[in-house]
Formats: sequence, C-alpha cells, structure tokens
Amino acid sequence: MSESKRQWTPGPWELAPWGDLIGSNGDKVVFAGDGFSIGSRSNSTWKANGDVAKVAPELAEALQAMCSQWESICDIKGWDVQASAEYRAARAALAKAGA
Repeated sequence: MSESKRQWTPGPWELAPWGDLIGSNGDKVVFAGDGFSIGSRSNSTWKANGDVAKVAPELAEALQAMCSQWESICDIKGWDVQASAEYRAARAALAKAGA
C-alpha cells in the first residue's frame, strides 16, 4: 500500500494498559469522524475493541496484498476479478479506509 494513500497512524499499534492505542511512531491513535465514537462501560469490551483496532493497519495491508494476489491470479487465468463478491467487498472496505 502506498504511503500517499495511507491516512491512518502507522502500525503496528499497541494497546496501553490504560486503554489508549499508541502508534509505532509513539503518537496516540485517535478515533473520530462520521459521527461515531468508540467506547463502552465494560472493561472487557474496550479491551476487545482495542485488540481489534490495534491490528487494523496490519489487516488493511494484508487485505490489500490478498486483493492484489487475486487480481494476478485472475489475470493469469483470464477470470473476471469483479465476479467475486468477496473481492468486491474487500475492495469496498479498503476504499472506506482510504487505502
């Protein structure tokens, strides 16, 4: 994934004991936008949310790599890459992430 498209704090992210996510650059990862907030009254829920969020950069990069590999396979085999609903969903998710 090109750095020019990446809009999030560089990963990997770490979940601090107090619940903050810290990027690999040492900056606090802040979530905001589109009228949503991330939070919970349950420590187990915020821990689970943090566990998912902290791997978001790696998940995006892995999904990008899988899509690229699928495109290569489809090109070699002469298949229509857009025929796969999973591929379209993956590309849509990456687009939402700005990737």
